[in-house]
Amino acid sequence: GSAPQGGAATARDLRESLAFLSLHFRNAFPTDQIPIIPVIGTHDIYPPNKMSPKLHDSDRTKWCTELATNESLWKPWILGGFETKESIFHRNCYMLYTIPNKKPLIVLGLNSLVWYTNNSLVDERIVILAMHVPFGGPEIGANDYHHLKETYNEMLVELIRNYSSVIITTIASHEHIDAFRVILDEKYHPVGTMFLGPAVTPRHIDGIGSNNPRIRQFFYDRDTGAVLNYRQFYLNLTQDGPSWKVEYNATGEYSLNNLTATELGKLLDEFTTEDDKDGRWGAYWKHQLGGRPHEKPPKRGDGECPEARSVCRCEQICSIRHLDVKTLNECLKICQSSDTPHLNTIDDLINGRGGSDVSNAGTIVGIVIGVLLLAGVLIGIGFILYRR
Repeated sequence: GSAPQGGAATARDLRESLAFLSLHFRNAFPTDQIPIIPVIGTHDIYPPNKMSPKLHDSDRTKWCTELATNESLWKPWILGGFETKESIFHRNCYMLYTIPNKKPLIVLGLNSLVWYTNNSLVDERIVILAMHVPFGGPEIGANDYHHLKETYNEMLVELIRNYSSVIITTIASHEHIDAFRVILDEKYHPVGTMFLGPAVTPRHIDGIGSNNPRIRQFFYDRDTGAVLNYRQFYLNLTQDGPSWKVEYNATGEYSLNNLTATELGKLLDEFTTEDDKDGRWGAYWKHQLGGRPHEKPPKRGDGECPEARSVCRCEQICSIRHLDVKTLNECLKICQSSDTPHLNTIDDLINGRGGSDVSNAGTIVGIVIGVLLLAGVLIGIGFILYRR
């Protein structure tokens, strides 16, 4: 989802842009051979970023219906899905696809939170969530904004925690960078994952940098639905006459057995404690923008985020593992408490070593208050002695 940004000055421009992209996708991926799952993005509507969350909204229904019924837009994909109910897309611009494996796999293309969670439990199916705007906060700039309104963000995080046994993973985008998330339950156990796919369109983002175009191919187990690996292709725009090449494959690049929450949690713990500029962290940092350099915003050293105990790395870790607003904000407070902040690993949090990130933030405040109280007492004693 998400048509090119800044290009649709009118609703007609948007339709022409979507029709152009849809035509090329259908030519590259024939509908009768490869199902494409349309997920509406922030720039697939006009005006952009605006769609009512009300249960019944005529403007939303009108646009969703046009996408679903216009041959030059998304109709071939919506009608070509497995067990697809066209009326669902007409109402709310979300789509359900069932891929008939040994254990049926549902792919949900989400818009807002309008879908019925109990179906997957009743039918013993498994689910992959596909959405444009992710929940949580961005790796760079989480102190400034979060992606979703807090109420919806917390509902979605709770839903994924509660149904982690059937939700295999979440696939999102919007940030234009290559990233992932590890979803923790209330006791800090990894229970879910989210993969943020990088953008095909190159774009410069202030405070981050510009990206090379990239496309990602996922591999999954047809019996269990588990995501096994992904392979990423990129177009190096700094070369003359660039051609698409393999950028990396995830399990090989990061020396992982698979892409489960537990395995990614271990990788994240290494990111939390090891500088590793030329190792796995260095690879992750490089792939965020497809080999392009990051910009150098304030308080982030040389812009390359090389040290584990740095504000830059701390903010990245907080955003990757804390998806609910409260714990994310409390984690970010630690990042701002020092030029060399220290975060506990997920393993530490699970086993109660060193307290939680939340209690660490409280400890910092407590120490400051304690020092101020002690200073006040000493000043008072000095004043009494002076009077005597």
